[in-house]
Amino acid sequence: FNSFHPTDIIDNPFPPQIVITDLKIFGESRKIQWHQPSTQIELDYNENFFSFDFVGLHYANPLKNEYTYILEGLEKKWSYAGSRRYANYTNVEPGQYTFRVKASNSDGIWNEGGVSCVLLIRPPFWKTNLAYIIYILLAILMILMIDRTQSNRVKKRLAIETERKIQIEKAKIGERDKIYAQTAADFHDQVSGEIGILNVFSELMKRKLSNTDAKATKAYLDKIIASSQNIAGFKDSFFWILDSGEISFDDMILHLKDRGYELFESAGIDFQVEVEGIQALKMKLPMDWKRNLVFIFIEGMNNIIKHAHCKH
Repeated sequence: FNSFHPTDIIDNPFPPQIVITDLKIFGESRKIQWHQPSTQIELDYNENFFSFDFVGLHYANPLKNEYTYILEGLEKKWSYAGSRRYANYTNVEPGQYTFRVKASNSDGIWNEGGVSCVLLIRPPFWKTNLAYIIYILLAILMILMIDRTQSNRVKKRLAIETERKIQIEKAKIGERDKIYAQTAADFHDQVSGEIGILNVFSELMKRKLSNTDAKATKAYLDKIIASSQNIAGFKDSFFWILDSGEISFDDMILHLKDRGYELFESAGIDFQVEVEGIQALKMKLPMDWKRNLVFIFIEGMNNIIKHAHCKH
């Protein structure tokens, strides 16, 4: 009869050869040239539900062959599959991965070299490098357009403000020219009137001198002197109106006070100025207001001297 000793039995020392047999995408097989030395598979971004089928070629009790696998780039640890001969992956992001699988025979001898393939899932166009370059160029173009729009808006606003300032300045110049013309006409009328008075009383004085009427001659001289002072005072107000431009109410009061002192001092009348409403003193007066107020007050002061016969 035959006999054997269990310790004399030697385990199978040969690990199985491994072959990746199929790649399924959404359950549909994809034809791949698995026999090539280095297999690289390229998938579109929307082909990210897939599975690998594999087998260990060892026929001594093949049902007890065992497997372990990993998808490098997605997984950190190997997955033990037991005797299961496939690996499923779902919703894998675009990128490059390496699928590796190892197998052992029924005696637990592992093929540590295993087998692998490179898997490249292409990103959608809007996530490619070309798309990002386009995005950057579009962003730069948008920034330039916004900057140009803002620059044009600022230039337009500056142009409008400049035009408005020019129009305001033209209006001021027109108003100033109008005041100059009115003041010149006033000066002409006033001086002409005063010169006429000088001529009349000079002629009368000439006639009285021949008659040696001292009292009448003195009266005529007083008229001539007053008329001369009026011309001098009006001349000062005339040039003050033209030279001072826009002034405050306070400046107006100071000028009228000085003019009043000159007029009333020559007439022997005590003149004083009292001002109420301090806040109003800082109010700016346009040139036409200035002209009208000056002539109103000067005319009033002249009438006081001529007709009031006052001392204070």
